[in-house]
Amino acid sequence: MANKEEALLWSIALPGFGQYLNGKFLKDSILILLELVVNVQSNFNEIIILSFHGDIEKSIQHADYRWLMFYPCLYFFCNEGCLERYRWRKRQACFSSLCVCSLLCYAGMYLFL
Repeated sequence: MANKEEALLWSIALPGFGQYLNGKFLKDSILILLELVVNVQSNFNEIIILSFHGDIEKSIQHADYRWLMFYPCLYFFCNEGCLERYRWRKRQACFSSLCVCSLLCYAGMYLFL
């Protein structure tokens, strides 16, 4: 079993990857797949490259904000999830429910707006 710092660092590098260290292979596979879909659909890598080259206007035009705004919710959900094994039960339930609610709220806004 990995320690919590290692799981968190892997999850920061690739959202969801910390779950592999916790032995949650199905959950991690779904999160990594979802992260890749959001990354591709929002043109996230292209936006980063254009902004590094100084083409801010082009990066704004290439951004798909409906997909891009889902990325922070997914990112925080993955990072919190990799630490759930190391938290106390009371505190974990509170923060986990917050992450799930934010994901569901955003998904509802995306579908109906």
